[in-house]
Amino acid sequence: MRVVIHSINDISRSTDIGSEIDPFVEVRANQVLLGATKPKTDMTTATVEESFYIKTEKNPKCIKLTFYLKDEDHMSDDDLVGHGYFDLAEEDNTLNQTVHLKVERKGDRKHSHQRGLFKTLLSCDTDCFF
Repeated sequence: MRVVIHSINDISRSTDIGSEIDPFVEVRANQVLLGATKPKTDMTTATVEESFYIKTEKNPKCIKLTFYLKDEDHMSDDDLVGHGYFDLAEEDNTLNQTVHLKVERKGDRKHSHQRGLFKTLLSCDTDCFF
């Protein structure tokens, strides 16, 4: 199976003081890290067009994709900006999907999933090869 990240759109949360966000996306399938896209320097919207491949004997409907949008930091750990998921068992069509990401607010894990604070969209596709 192939997962394609097409773009990151409309990042509305900044993590750094004095600099723009350098976004990249970590992709996981059933909590297994598939990889990460290359960071985009100083961009709140970016074309990505990167693919990740999953080789599995499982039915693709058993796979839950999780996306972690992060801000690359050179002097410290990368900041988690938001996350979202795409559960293949819940979808009729896996092409041209938009994943809405939820905010991660620093120091507030209890309320980190409030909607409306973060409107970043992730455009992705999945193709199944058998």
